[in-house]
Amino acid sequence: MKSRQMLDLRCPFCAATALRLTQVIYWPGSLDVRFGLLRCDCDVFPIVEGIVVMRRNQQLVVEELLRAYRTRTTPDMLLVLQQLSEFRLIERRVFVVLVRITSSIKKLMPRFHQSHALLWWKLGLTVMSVLSTNHFLRLVFSYFRDRDQRPTYCLVASVLPLLKTARVVVEVGGGAGHFVRELSQELPSSALYSLEKNFWLVYWLVCNGLYRSNVCPIVINFEGGLPLKNSLADAVMANDTIMYVNHQHRLATEMRRVMKKSGWCIGMHIHQHGKKNIAQGNGVNPRELMKWLGLPYSVTWSDRSLFQQLWTKKKLEFETKPNQKVISVGDNSYSFIASNRQKMGALQLRSRYLRNQLNYVEDQW
Repeated sequence: MKSRQMLDLRCPFCAATALRLTQVIYWPGSLDVRFGLLRCDCDVFPIVEGIVVMRRNQQLVVEELLRAYRTRTTPDMLLVLQQLSEFRLIERRVFVVLVRITSSIKKLMPRFHQSHALLWWKLGLTVMSVLSTNHFLRLVFSYFRDRDQRPTYCLVASVLPLLKTARVVVEVGGGAGHFVRELSQELPSSALYSLEKNFWLVYWLVCNGLYRSNVCPIVINFEGGLPLKNSLADAVMANDTIMYVNHQHRLATEMRRVMKKSGWCIGMHIHQHGKKNIAQGNGVNPRELMKWLGLPYSVTWSDRSLFQQLWTKKKLEFETKPNQKVISVGDNSYSFIASNRQKMGALQLRSRYLRNQLNYVEDQW
C-alpha cells in the first residue's frame, strides 16, 4: 500500500484524523509501506505486510514491529500470526506451514510463484479445507476459494461499469478480494480501500502478492466507525456483508458519511429480514436500511428479478428515483444503489458469467 493513502485514514474509535505514521519499513525498491505503526491519541495500530490492522490492544505485535525497526530486520511473522490470525491451534499451525512454504517458493523461484500465484492461493485454501477440524471452516475455505464462480458474485461484478470513472472506492467486507482485484486492474491509478474482518484471509492474499499497490487492505472488527475520512469515496460498497455486522444501523450511517455527495452507495445480495437463508447472519429489511442510509434517491431490486433481467438483457439501465417503493417482504434477498443525486447508470454481466447459475445450492435465496 502507498504511504499517501494513510492521509485518508482516521481512527475508527476516537475519529482522530491526525494519525502519525512512524517506524516505517518500506518494500524494497519502492515507497510502498511494508511494516509500520499508525499512532493516534487513543491507541497504536500495526501495519503488517502493507495491511493496516485497526484493532485495539495489539501491544505484542507493536513491540515486535518496534524491535524489527530498531534492528533493521524482518518481524517474526510466527509471533505476528499467532496474535492476529483468528484460527484455533490446528488451523493456525497449518496456515503457518503454508505461509512458510510460500515464502520459500517466492525466495527461491520468484518467477514461478508470480505466474502461478492465484493457483497457489487456491491450493492453500483447498489444503486448509481438507485439514480443518471444523466443519464450518471447511465451508468457509471452499467458499472463499470459489467466490468468483458463484452467482452472487455475478451481481457484484455487474457493478463494475458504474465505477469506470471513480477515483476512490471503498469496499466494506472485502472477503477473498476477488472484486477489488478486478477493480484494481480496471482502475490502476485509483485508490481502493478493502475493509475486512478476517486478518488471515487478507494476509493469505498479500502473502501471494495478489493485491496491487493501489489497494489498501484494512482489518477492522466493525466495533466502531469506518476508518476513513468524511466524503472520501466515489463509491462505497457492502456486498454480501451487512448481515454479518452487529451494528447495522451504525454501518449504514458510516457508509453515507464516507461517500461523496455525488457518489454511489451500493449493496449487492443482502438477506431479507425474517426470510430463511443457508448462510448465517441477521437479515435486514430494505425499507429500514434505506431509512438508515438517509439518501434521497435509490433503486432496489429483488435479486432473483435482477438476475433474470441481467441474464436476458445483458445490460440493465436504471435511474435512482426519490421515494421509490422498496421490494416486497416476500423476496429472500435484494440489492440496492442509492445516491444524493438522481442519476442514470447501467449494470452488465461480465462475459464469463453468461451461463445461468441460479441453481447453486449454496446461494439459494
